[in-house]
Amino acid sequence: MFPFLQLPPELRSLVIEHVLFSSYPAPEYPSKENRSIFNDLRYMAWRARPYQEIRSTHSPSNCLALLLTSKTIHDETKAMLSLQESRSATYHLDITVENDNDVFPTWLCVPQLTTHIAELHVDVRLFGTIIHPNISWRLGGDGGHSRYEWDFLALLERFLRYGPVGQKKGSDGQVLNMRTFSYTSPCPIVDHGIKVDTLTLNFTSGEAKLQRGEFPPAEIEYRDWDWYRKGHGPRRGVPEIERPLTEYNTRPEWLAELLADEIDVLLHFGRDREGFARLVYERLRVIRMLVDGEVYREFDVSGILDEFKLPDKSLRKMASKFVDAPGWVFDL
Repeated sequence: MFPFLQLPPELRSLVIEHVLFSSYPAPEYPSKENRSIFNDLRYMAWRARPYQEIRSTHSPSNCLALLLTSKTIHDETKAMLSLQESRSATYHLDITVENDNDVFPTWLCVPQLTTHIAELHVDVRLFGTIIHPNISWRLGGDGGHSRYEWDFLALLERFLRYGPVGQKKGSDGQVLNMRTFSYTSPCPIVDHGIKVDTLTLNFTSGEAKLQRGEFPPAEIEYRDWDWYRKGHGPRRGVPEIERPLTEYNTRPEWLAELLADEIDVLLHFGRDREGFARLVYERLRVIRMLVDGEVYREFDVSGILDEFKLPDKSLRKMASKFVDAPGWVFDL
């Protein structure tokens, strides 16, 4: 093998840059293999059970191997990371959603661990078919939200508190399980206060890319699918279709709209969302939602917060009800 250190510094920099900022390939399809449900955080989501990666290292950062190779490569890697940190980092996460229900996150590119990220780009790929309402209503929990919604909120909360790391361990070296702690016990893990300028969510159909299955007929709209998954049966006036909805693939814009509705409620301090709202307002600036790469919805989190600073007393009263706790960083 040609000795790497004998390469000119300019070529070494190109190789190091490629290693730092290249993405791993995304999984071809969802799988529970090498996955686990982490309970090292007392999630605000009532039903939080995303299937997290089990990795050989605690951190998925691309820089780790380079930093441990040799002093020269360590120093050159640190220099490039310092330059990149001045421009803020970009992370790439893949999420596969199976049957409108199970959520499988996979980190594809984490150049280094940092508390300020310019963009967290998330590819949300849909697999399987539309979930049967007899299953969906049982998995969502009290409040009517789907497991998909709860899992997304749990993933967001975990990232904003811990970052893209593996399962946390307690002082005894054992895997931490907050389910064994009393409800009033504080979480022993430090909140790292991750901040993200832009959260980008790109929804696509994994089945369509594999040329499998098909979407429901054009006359079936989002509201029909949403009504059906909640177990209400066919909507009045909706044309009958030859096959049950459970034999079709969910359109990516439908799961995008479902999540967009949840985010909108959250950002306006909807019922049982106060904790999430506070976390998002403190640590996110923009949430951008795409469908097949095209802009679908966008939330200017900073702009929405400004609405609560206007003289409208009803808005101020609604917001201050939830944000007057110690530590809230915005003056209303």
